[in-house]
Amino acid sequence: MVSVVVPIYRVEKYLRKCVDSLLQQTYKNIEIILVDDGSPDACPEICDELKKTDDRIVVIHKKNGGLGYARNSGMKVATGEYVAFVDSDDYILPAYLEDLYNELSEHKGSGVVIESVIKLYPNGVMQPSVFPNLDFSSEDRFRVLTDLVDKNIGYPHSKIYSRDIIKKYSLSFLSSISLLEDFFFLLDYIQYADFILIRNISNYIYRVEYSDTALSVCNKSLKEECEIFQNYYYRVILYQQEYNLKADDLQLVWKEL
Repeated sequence: MVSVVVPIYRVEKYLRKCVDSLLQQTYKNIEIILVDDGSPDACPEICDELKKTDDRIVVIHKKNGGLGYARNSGMKVATGEYVAFVDSDDYILPAYLEDLYNELSEHKGSGVVIESVIKLYPNGVMQPSVFPNLDFSSEDRFRVLTDLVDKNIGYPHSKIYSRDIIKKYSLSFLSSISLLEDFFFLLDYIQYADFILIRNISNYIYRVEYSDTALSVCNKSLKEECEIFQNYYYRVILYQQEYNLKADDLQLVWKEL
């Protein structure tokens, strides 16, 4: 089973479409975990209404704590062998979970599958992202950082994770920051992955440049920006030491900071 965690905050305009797209998946063995992050609009009521329509839907109501905290809350109650994330202002095409599941389940061990997205702009234009098709072994994990840091692969969506890695190593999203917490989670996760599969398959519709209030708590402070830099720097040095990376290997990494 795949557990799909959906953090929710001020997205009443998009929430039903998001959940409808999950219910229409060709892969049916799923649980949909809707995490109401203290949303001040109609989202809490919509969540409760949707729960009544399908027994695969689980609803969590909590005080506002931000995206990281909401995703962590969903992971805590997840029961599936695999975990995926969908942002509540986005939606997915019917084959989204089936494609992710098939790729991951065909390989031995525990890993992650990363797929591309289709960007949807407010004017209705859709622009597919282009990812290289790559297979990385555990010895090549560092290439996600050194080679692909500029490819926008850090988002939590368009991926499927093995929950056994998350549980075994107590992995979670940083809840004290609102930027790059998803990329940090990916870097932490792949440290224990047997393989990383990157596929140029686009089944995720990612809304770009919509409301700044959706899925957010507050603007970044100087303290938060410092914490983001410290976490980025810590993980880069960790990878550098673990994989004996040279200064030239990290040029793209520092450029993207």
